[in-house]
Amino acid sequence: MESPPWAFLLDGNMPKRATIALRRAGYSAVRVVEVGLRAQKDPVVFAYALARGLIIVTRDVDFLASQYQPPHGGIILLALPGVPGRAVVDPLLAALTSLQGQDFTNKVCLVDPGGLHVI
Repeated sequence: MESPPWAFLLDGNMPKRATIALRRAGYSAVRVVEVGLRAQKDPVVFAYALARGLIIVTRDVDFLASQYQPPHGGIILLALPGVPGRAVVDPLLAALTSLQGQDFTNKVCLVDPGGLHVI
């Protein structure tokens, strides 16, 4: 089976288990802490991902701000209030299954209680 083409940078608010699940599913995934970005501000995380073509996976709605508009490698925002960090893995993997084969470049994929929205 061919590995999925996407590569992800998981924000500091994402659980380690999400990174592990992405890797087990065949994706390239790193956490901000693994690349020396622990406690860095969002603009630094965004610039790092942009420079490497990584898709940011976050629970931080600040990534919808105008300063994070394209170009970028893509953003997946898990806006699931009341859902503990450990429980975001299944919605994340379900969203990726739904989006299989699509290009994330310059897109924001919002996963909220109403489902998946590409904006």
